[in-house]
Order: sequence, then structure tokens, then C-alpha cells
Amino acid sequence: MKTKKIHLILLLFALTNLMFAQTTAIPDVELVTLEGTKTSATEISNDGNPLVMVFWKSNDRESCEQLLMINDAYKDFMQYQGVKVIAICIDCVGKTQHIKPFVYGHDLDIEVYIDKNGDFKRSMNIICSPSTILFDQQMNINCQFAGYCSNVEDLLCTKIEQCLVNID
Repeated sequence: MKTKKIHLILLLFALTNLMFAQTTAIPDVELVTLEGTKTSATEISNDGNPLVMVFWKSNDRESCEQLLMINDAYKDFMQYQGVKVIAICIDCVGKTQHIKPFVYGHDLDIEVYIDKNGDFKRSMNIICSPSTILFDQQMNINCQFAGYCSNVEDLLCTKIEQCLVNID
């Protein structure tokens, strides 16, 4: 009886790990550029350099604030390290015309895509907004931050420095 319980606990632990395992490959899901061009998420890369992907909602103050903090860190540090930042808007079911004024009005220097029906968000296991993922040079997830973090840019810059030191 005790052995069955142990096996059951181990099975549940293994299943839980599988359910919450981080995706290490970008799925083939359709995204839309600000200009309305459809593209596959698999086209997103950074030629062997780290990449930061921010999932945000345009109607959420904390999401927008975090995106702006990461954009500032990109301008001050990340771009000089060869890091690319991609913003994925995840609340644009239907109309998307409000995204361009936000992007251009805040002078975002990062690529912005729209996940119109949430397929990309779901395939990347994003459960809250904002969420930030740092991919290493091989496009494997190095770290992931779910939810608002007041110093996310400092955490990202530290992780990026670690990624760059670990280049083979």
C-alpha cells in the first residue's frame, strides 16, 4: 500500500513537471506586425544573440509600465550587447489600431507584434500579463518572469550579462 502511494506521488510529480515545463522552441503560430503583415513566430530570432520577449496588454497600466521600463533598458544597455527585444500584444482581439499610437507615442525602439487570437500566448504557456522571457543564444528559455516586477530591467540585464559570459 505504501509503495502504491509513493508511485502515485512520483507520477503526479512527473505529470506536474510536464504540464509546467518551459517551451524551448518558438511555435509556428501566426503573429501580425504593426503594419498588418502576417508572419510566423518561427521567424523571430536574433542571429545567435539573446532575445527578450515581452507579453503585454495595451489596456493594463502595469503591462505598459513594464514594457516602457524594458524599452528604456534596451536603449541604455541591451541594444549595445546585441540583444533584441520583441513585444507581443496579447489583448488585441479584433481592433488593433490603438497599438500604433502607443508604440510611436512612447518612442518604442523594439519590434512589436500582435497575437490576435491568443494562440502564441497559449503555446508559450503565458498565464498572466506582463510576462517576460529571456532566450539565450540558442533560443532556449534562459529565464522567465511572470507578472509585474518593478525592477525587471535590472534582473534582465543581469541575466543577459550571464548569458553573454557563457558564450562558448
